Amino acid sequence: MNNRKLLYIVCILLTFAIGIILRVVIPDTTRAIIVGDETTYNHAAENLVKHGTVTFDMNGDMFKGIREVVPTSALQPGYPIYISIIYVLFGHSTQAVLTSQIFLSILSLWLIFKMLELINVRKPYIVISLALAAVYPGFLYNIDRMLTETLFTTLLLLFSYFFLRSLQSNNIILLGVSGMFLACATHVRALAFPFIIVAIFVLVIYEKRNKINTIKNLSAFIGITILFMLPWWIRNVLTFDRFMLFTEAGEGPKVWGAVPYFIDMASTSNLSLSEIINNNAAPSPSTYYKWRLFGFFQYMWGDLWDEHLVHPFKYLRPLLIIQQLIVVPCIIVTPFLLRKCRKEVLFISCFPIAFTLMNMPFHGLPRYVYPSMPFVLILSGVALERLVNFIRKQKVHKEENFLFGWQRLTDKWTRILYTVFASFFSIILFYSVYFFAYNINSEMSEYRLSKYESTSIESIKSSEPIASKIYDVDKMIIENSIQLKNHKFTNIPEAPSIIKVQDELLQNEKVVTEVHLEIQGGYIHDYMTVYWTGKKTSEITENAVYRFPINAFEKSQKIYIDDDVNSLMIVPTVFRNGKFEIHSIKINKYEVK
Repeated sequence: MNNRKLLYIVCILLTFAIGIILRVVIPDTTRAIIVGDETTYNHAAENLVKHGTVTFDMNGDMFKGIREVVPTSALQPGYPIYISIIYVLFGHSTQAVLTSQIFLSILSLWLIFKMLELINVRKPYIVISLALAAVYPGFLYNIDRMLTETLFTTLLLLFSYFFLRSLQSNNIILLGVSGMFLACATHVRALAFPFIIVAIFVLVIYEKRNKINTIKNLSAFIGITILFMLPWWIRNVLTFDRFMLFTEAGEGPKVWGAVPYFIDMASTSNLSLSEIINNNAAPSPSTYYKWRLFGFFQYMWGDLWDEHLVHPFKYLRPLLIIQQLIVVPCIIVTPFLLRKCRKEVLFISCFPIAFTLMNMPFHGLPRYVYPSMPFVLILSGVALERLVNFIRKQKVHKEENFLFGWQRLTDKWTRILYTVFASFFSIILFYSVYFFAYNINSEMSEYRLSKYESTSIESIKSSEPIASKIYDVDKMIIENSIQLKNHKFTNIPEAPSIIKVQDELLQNEKVVTEVHLEIQGGYIHDYMTVYWTGKKTSEITENAVYRFPINAFEKSQKIYIDDDVNSLMIVPTVFRNGKFEIHSIKINKYEVK
């Protein structure tokens, strides 16, 4: 064994050791699950064990006998089945479920490594990509959540790994195994099923033997996938007297997506989806549709998924930079990888784009694109290798061999059209994450002004303020913070920093308040939250709040509030232990005519 190979093995083992330690130490498997999605899956599993049917029972009333047990068509069965198996084996233990997800996360790390090897990424870049996957905070924060993502991601990786192995070896057994895992992933979340189309396309276009082999492979893959889907389809026909390909999810996620920046969700009560869309889009269509495109992209990719919301782990916090300096750029450079990449890379590159597009009808959350994150980190190794090859002017990849001319032509035009589409996707992503994000405070303001006061920022700024006041640090109440020097503070780890300012109400009937926040700080990517009370808002509420991205280089932010504000409660940096500097807060008030 030469020194380079030995060094490679040591680096891989060390990376796995770090990844495993982090996955064992960080999750809190003893935590109590939270009412919502977690209790829904928990009680679904309990009812499956007790009553033998999948239910939607968020509060456990069916399990407790308070309500009649009613089968549901609104929940995919995969995750409840997984939990119920653990309950049968280990007793009713949420800790056992969360602990099992540690093993799933470690398995996912191993699959990332095997897929990097499978697509022949060179060893130095395998080490780099695997190291990123080992320490990526998004993979660590949410293992201890009783949610579908950990299981779903592992099943998606298993499907992809066995599919690519079967593609390289023409092994029909491995292809059948991949179909099984695709069906299992679909049972957890229906978003996996569209990848059957991608897989079929790859099998047809890149078949190198003969037509008979193509038919055999397609039959095995499609047949096994359908075979493992059949029990759920039959259950639905017998239970509901109709065929259902997937669950019949409610309109809840679509409602969230129809409310720009999730502002004032109370306004959606008792309204249909079409009414909500009309109410929110009609006052300012451009603001609404910018939210539906750039806002969604930013919310999905601008930050990593963290159910804690505040990134509380001190030593992981510097790694937040991975999201904006590595993950997002890897997706942005996808078009440059497509022309001469291996078919396996073509397949892998579909995942981040597909998950983004499939969630566009709903709403944007990092959680929704999380299952595609392993594929992005695999692409990081490919992109880094391609960059080095470009600098060294080395040949990238030999062209694919084809059995038929139409396969070559289809491959050529697929790459051309995919490159064009991916380029548009990359441009939108680049603008959304690095530019639009830091104008969201203005977009939020524009939305509220147009909806609740039938005015705009431009109209307000064209008039003179009827009241103006500047508040220095000595006129503010600053909580949960340690003053370093002058106007500089740092947040304590236990609670968010809070800045409070009191202002006077005016006699005017309709007033818009402009708030100029001369506050700088936070991490390279962070958030600022502003709550208020005023004539129309008697108390602090989640329906009267702006939460918008900031970065450490911004010196000030400006927001407009559709109210005569008499108090502000500001969280200057959402991520814990953030440092910030306060110069002043200026409040201007304008009369709406």
